[in-house]
Amino acid sequence: MKCKLIIENKSGKPMVFEFNQDNITIGRVMDNDITINDKSVSMHHVRILIEQDQAELVDLDSSNGTELNGKKIKRTPLYDQDIFNIGNIPVQFICPEAASESSLDQTMISPGKKVNVKNIINSLKRPK
Repeated sequence: MKCKLIIENKSGKPMVFEFNQDNITIGRVMDNDITINDKSVSMHHVRILIEQDQAELVDLDSSNGTELNGKKIKRTPLYDQDIFNIGNIPVQFICPEAASESSLDQTMISPGKKVNVKNIINSLKRPK
């Protein structure tokens, strides 16, 4: 699956990194797949794992943490168009082939039929 990351550098100019590996690391030192030279970025900050059509963002016990939608994360699904922060650096994940959050939330497939997960959840919330 071909994906890309858009990372703003200190001058505000976006840098685009295309990749098709299923495991990439981002951090401040050169042995990462993508290196970001910023004090808020740990030596080995995050890992992006891709398996089939699902991506996952994993914080590697970084000093300044990783945020997705304003919340600190340790490990979370990553979807096309998500924006996450590595320290103070915003990163946009572009991967149209990755499963979207809405497609994962809306339906799950069981043998022979589709089930709407939101309807099940809503039925559980209704008082009897």
